[in-house]
Amino acid sequence: MKPPFLYLRLIALIFLLPGLYGCSAPRSDSGSSRAKIKIAFIGRSLADAQEEYTLYIWDDVAGLRARKDLPFKVSGMRDDYRYFIAPFGWMKQGEYLVLQSDHYGGAGPIYTLQDQADSAPQSISREPAEDAKAHWITPDGKRLLYSQKGVLYLVDPEATVRDMWEHACRERGALSPDMSRVACTRLTQGRSGVYITDLEEALLQRAMPDTDARDIAWSPDGVWLAVSALQPPAKGSPNASQQTDGPLWIVQSGGAQKQLLLSRVASRPWWSPDSKRLLAVAGDLPEKSLIVIEVKTGRKLRLTETLQLPETSSPWIADNRFVGIRSGKLYEATVGSNGITLKEFALLKEGGTPAIEISHLACWRSSN
Repeated sequence: MKPPFLYLRLIALIFLLPGLYGCSAPRSDSGSSRAKIKIAFIGRSLADAQEEYTLYIWDDVAGLRARKDLPFKVSGMRDDYRYFIAPFGWMKQGEYLVLQSDHYGGAGPIYTLQDQADSAPQSISREPAEDAKAHWITPDGKRLLYSQKGVLYLVDPEATVRDMWEHACRERGALSPDMSRVACTRLTQGRSGVYITDLEEALLQRAMPDTDARDIAWSPDGVWLAVSALQPPAKGSPNASQQTDGPLWIVQSGGAQKQLLLSRVASRPWWSPDSKRLLAVAGDLPEKSLIVIEVKTGRKLRLTETLQLPETSSPWIADNRFVGIRSGKLYEATVGSNGITLKEFALLKEGGTPAIEISHLACWRSSN
């Protein structure tokens, strides 16, 4: 027979464990688990113009850290051109940061850096790496699609598994959130169009025929595709072979419904985590400006201040909040019923912002 005090201890554990787990996770004002956020950027101290550029990582638990231990410079001069080893995006639930060199026209070495103290960056591209280019991270965050010497690869940085990607999609393609379909621009019978391919059954479906897309983005719920189109240059244009910014459309992933949102868009469209809003740079105004579009109503909210968005990872850190750079500082924009408000992002735990000039953002937000 077991001593009675063992039963008492078991009963106590049953009541205490839920409370212990609840205290271990950060909570929002409503009491539900708060989404974890990580932001990587390149920065340099404003107090010392001679200081080298450094990789910084911020998260809502550890705060701001500078990675000055990297075995290479993140910025330098080559052939009279300044290059950056810039943050591209996050993988493995925010555990790995992908770094891409932007010299040689955006192609160069690709590294993954585990977000741990003193971790060393690992090259994931084959040698020589000068022509490697990262394209996108799979929706589950486990693999990176990159190209080198005309060949596409899917690589898992943790397991070092590298597979060839036998598909026509490159940077103008996107995997669905459930990773069962891929949407991209394909050339069929001499004409470009946006197509959706079922990867298991190899079924091809036209979503937007006669459309050459610059960027394609699936909504997180998998219902919609946002397509920023390219349009041919005007007749008599000196750049007769150069395409220009075109309209922004959304089309149901089944192709049944299509809706024009902007007559001209000058950036990649970014979906909010709840699939209710789209963020893009509008090019049909006297001055280019950020526009948030409420998909259900078509309502457009304009941010009058200039804000530079991340180029390769979503700027959304909540359903109604996104980040960007203005005058070398990190800002947070909040979408409300009366418009968009802007404030400096507090990078320091005690509040406020450090005296750092910021560039090249890469953001990550965990799912709830």
